[in-house]
Amino acid sequence: MLVHDRSSTAGALLGVVAIVFLVGQQLSILFGLLNYMSVLVDHSGADAWILSAKVQNADAGNYISSRYLDRIVGLPEIEWAEPLLIGNGLFRKDDGSFESVRIVGVRRPGLIGGPWEFAKSDNRALLDQEAIAVDRLDLPKLGNPK
Repeated sequence: MLVHDRSSTAGALLGVVAIVFLVGQQLSILFGLLNYMSVLVDHSGADAWILSAKVQNADAGNYISSRYLDRIVGLPEIEWAEPLLIGNGLFRKDDGSFESVRIVGVRRPGLIGGPWEFAKSDNRALLDQEAIAVDRLDLPKLGNPK
């Protein structure tokens, strides 16, 4: 039926191609966001994450006390446990303006949950008291801090 009506056939095929393209595009956005949001968890090496009981968003969680962390480490099933702080802050650039940043705090010397790949150095550089690691994609936004 559609073979005899070329305009309807072309419109139907164009519609199917457009839908397939849009579904693929939306799926790529979904998987890209899922990968972006889970990158910290994926590279931490942890099998489980423990948060405070009333936390609704892991990025805005409360710090677990060291007593509770010691109790967790004392369980026979637990090999290791490390605190990880995630928060937001302001970075003051050389020109005096501010840029919002995501701050991930990890315990030294293990730095578990911290950066897993370095462009210019390695994680030993973070053992300095005032050291920070900046994502290379954020360097221009932050005015290329040294």
